[in-house]
Amino acid sequence: MRSLRGARAADLMLIALAWAEFACGARRGSAMTATAATPDASFRQSPPAGKPDPPFIPPPVREARLPNGVRVLLAEDQRSPIVALSVAVARGAAAAPPGVANLAFVTLYAGTTVRDRSHVASGFQQLGAIGVTTLDYDSFALHYTVLPSGRHGTLSLVAEMLQKPALSEAEFARDHAWLVTSVHARSPKEMIVDTVSAALYPADHPYRFDPEGDEPSLRRIGRAEVAGFLREQVQPDQVVVAAAGHVGWDELFGDVVDMFGDWRGQAPAPRPLPAVNPPAPSAPIIVLDDRGSNQSEIRIAALCPASDSPDRLPFLLLATLLGGTFTSRMNLNLRERHGYGYSPRTQVETRPSSGTFTAIATVAAARTRDALDELLLELERVRSADVSADELALAKTSFLRTIPERFSTVRATAQTLARLAASRRPIDEHDKFTVELPSIGAGEIRLVAQKYLGRDKLRVVIMGDAATVRAQLGGIGTEIVPMRAD
Repeated sequence: MRSLRGARAADLMLIALAWAEFACGARRGSAMTATAATPDASFRQSPPAGKPDPPFIPPPVREARLPNGVRVLLAEDQRSPIVALSVAVARGAAAAPPGVANLAFVTLYAGTTVRDRSHVASGFQQLGAIGVTTLDYDSFALHYTVLPSGRHGTLSLVAEMLQKPALSEAEFARDHAWLVTSVHARSPKEMIVDTVSAALYPADHPYRFDPEGDEPSLRRIGRAEVAGFLREQVQPDQVVVAAAGHVGWDELFGDVVDMFGDWRGQAPAPRPLPAVNPPAPSAPIIVLDDRGSNQSEIRIAALCPASDSPDRLPFLLLATLLGGTFTSRMNLNLRERHGYGYSPRTQVETRPSSGTFTAIATVAAARTRDALDELLLELERVRSADVSADELALAKTSFLRTIPERFSTVRATAQTLARLAASRRPIDEHDKFTVELPSIGAGEIRLVAQKYLGRDKLRVVIMGDAATVRAQLGGIGTEIVPMRAD
């Protein structure tokens, strides 16, 4: 019997001989048929015709509201083997001083009047519930996916956490210390986001601060303040229960009635947001000094329409054609034409009050000024001239193709429904987009560009080596912000 090593050697020898014979035959064949046409030569002369995008049909959604205000939403899909549950509270970071909402919602996992922290954790684990939490300025949510058999238990645990938080002194101190430590060192990305927010929002506006809070604000928060937030803001009239997947309406609605129906209370009216008047910049450009960096991150920011503004959809199209696709103006300019950096993009965050628009580009440090000039040029172009019909059509198609992603899985579907309901936006918002999109013309795109992206409304923040950046900016005034202590 041959050894394993011998067998492998023999096999390799056979493969080598077969390849040599094939190569020789290929050379002889190519010499004989050098001018012969391949059978599919005509087919290769042009690409195959594309097919129209299939129509997107969103899942049907059933909804109801309990007498105490709890809103229930379901996108049933019995084909799915799991259930996604999203329980949202329509009060977020903007409803309290910086950091209070984040600390309050972290402490929900510290235990209830029925079970302690370890039993809350083991309860989800035994149910096989996989969860994440999300917090923004306007809402907080707990998202879980679980097998149908674990649906009832998971929803029961979440209901208990919201209605019966214990908030003991010892557990509060533990969560408080952990949260302060977790935000102690801000990453460079977090620092540039903080700097942009400070340039757009006045000192008393909640959007100026990270929803999670920062170290100084978190250190000032006491247990009584967190307890007051949970007692006042987490009330049934602010709760949304959204589900998707393998659960029927009668099952889900019955669970919600059993677990939330006896809850009584009403949250106070939301705190009015201060007027949004961007503070006057101390200098045209703010530079975060990342000493020795061989690249610069440029952010050009401005306020954008609120989520209920009629300008919102035209502005989202504007952001798409500027930097929302690979063929966007910013990408074709900075990456394809000049090679200054990879994947420049736009980012839009719409909120009940004015949100933020940001044009972002990470470029080679030596090309910081050149890239900044090109970004400002692209913003000037959309303000001064109408976009072409082809460009607008492509932006509309690209924007519509992002909608199915919101419903690509049962988890995504439940989270989308909860987010829309908690921010008091129509749950059929995607249908409205589809209906309204065709009528938007180039003139509307230009008008919103002029309205929101005027040069006096833009704030420029650059993170990079300050000496390199200033040398390129010439006489343009800059405010230098150190990123780390000397």
